[in-house]
Amino acid sequence: MTIVDTNVMVAALVDTDDDHERCAALVESLPRPIVLPVLTIAEICHFIDREIGPAAELKFLQLIRDGEILPYYRGADWTQICTVVEKYLGSKLGGVDASVLVSAEANGTNRVASMDNLLRNVVTDSTPYFMLVP
Repeated sequence: MTIVDTNVMVAALVDTDDDHERCAALVESLPRPIVLPVLTIAEICHFIDREIGPAAELKFLQLIRDGEILPYYRGADWTQICTVVEKYLGSKLGGVDASVLVSAEANGTNRVASMDNLLRNVVTDSTPYFMLVP
């Protein structure tokens, strides 16, 4: 299982994004359902609506409705999300990034699809558990 970050999913869906082809190929290769932390879904909707419009946002939401994308949420994770944000407070790692990492850990996977340099530079230096792809 791979937990997918906002930036990879947006790039996969927005064909004018510089990283579209490699992210679209990555997302296409992932087993279904694709797991997205619920905090990423709001961000993805925002970026898709802003970049390509409400029709594209609807198509994304239909992927969730149709079971291609599985929103991940577990109420107990909020404590860990807060802990991660607090730990990296000086680096500006926020709640959405923390939810990606906590979701991976909670689902027993070390695969996180993200292009976020903050995750690469801050978290992977001190948390070798996670393998960021691509």
